[in-house]
Amino acid sequence: MDEYSTKPSKDKMMRKNIYILGIAILSILACISCSKNEDVRITTQNAKCALGDYVGIYLDASGNIWTWGNNQFGGLGNGNTTGLTTPAKLNTDNHFVSVASGISHGLAIDNSGNLWVWGNNTYGQLGDGTRNSSLVPKQIMAGTKFVFIASGGYNSFAIDAAGNLWGWGDNSYGVLGDTINNIIVSPTQFKPGIRFQQVSCRGYSVVALDISGNLWTWGNNEFSQLGDGTRINRTTPEMISDGVKFKYAIMGDVTGLAIDVSGQLWAWGQNSWGQYGDSTQLSSSIPQKVQTEKRYQMISSVSDFVFGIDESGLLWGWGTSFDNYLLGKLLVLVPIQIMPGKTFQYVADGDYSVLAIDTEGSLWGWGDNEHGELGNGTTTPVATPIQINITP
Repeated sequence: MDEYSTKPSKDKMMRKNIYILGIAILSILACISCSKNEDVRITTQNAKCALGDYVGIYLDASGNIWTWGNNQFGGLGNGNTTGLTTPAKLNTDNHFVSVASGISHGLAIDNSGNLWVWGNNTYGQLGDGTRNSSLVPKQIMAGTKFVFIASGGYNSFAIDAAGNLWGWGDNSYGVLGDTINNIIVSPTQFKPGIRFQQVSCRGYSVVALDISGNLWTWGNNEFSQLGDGTRINRTTPEMISDGVKFKYAIMGDVTGLAIDVSGQLWAWGQNSWGQYGDSTQLSSSIPQKVQTEKRYQMISSVSDFVFGIDESGLLWGWGTSFDNYLLGKLLVLVPIQIMPGKTFQYVADGDYSVLAIDTEGSLWGWGDNEHGELGNGTTTPVATPIQINITP
């Protein structure tokens, strides 16, 4: 049996099987009805921060990338393997617009649409045709312009300017669409002819959003996280939205969540740890409306807890916080507000830590800090949000 075929342990010593949502977040299309010969015109809320395998990444207003935390495999992209407990700017002449982080590897899109990767490449997750790691950012797929990136842990995904969806890296459960090869070292395209705007992967399960607002899922389906009413794994994307149009979707540990065009939250898959935030622990094998009183603009989840920013900019959290650092108690079945009185524009969580950017541009972090991933100069866990200083 594959080591990821069961639900990941919460023991810190078992965290090597983290699948981080390399988070690059998208809002609404500028134009949905475009012909097949045109580039997809997407209005994006570019990912301004990301949390990977104990790695923090921050994108400042000038397009500079700052990294900190665990650097055992070069996941900080700074040319060495020495860890950092405070943010340090990458030495590059490029200016970036979006970032994502997986397990000890990173991705970024520069302001010309070029795709850059760095860090661990054991499973081909850098997509450069090799399995050789890189301590500094390197460009892949030169000549192709990209608008969206994400990481599912040991694999990576990207959407180009024409709406084509690409994936590479670890192909467990056939999550990259190949039924023969376990490792895919070069980008492979999904569903030619379908134009996508967003993709999210976690635990070898994937959800993608096309330009018409339809949801597609594939990969591991052990907990019905594909939302198709079954527990059958799939190697090819299938549509599950059943007429409902969505503007945002993510795949959590064993739970899928999406926001429809009205801001209503939907959930499917496991709810044993309160991932729906609907006051119950009842699961659904197909998407269902939850938290009907709230309207969200974005959500983030890679484990058994969820953070969401509502349309007023208020930050909410729910689910399970096994070490109590993230939500203040073990089980939260209905959303609780984080930092009342402050509004937020972006949130990204890892397995045990959270980064959030408020509407004034300040970066905040809380949760586990075993490798300095909160960037505050220590390795001490933090139960309440602290401001992370980015010093030029």
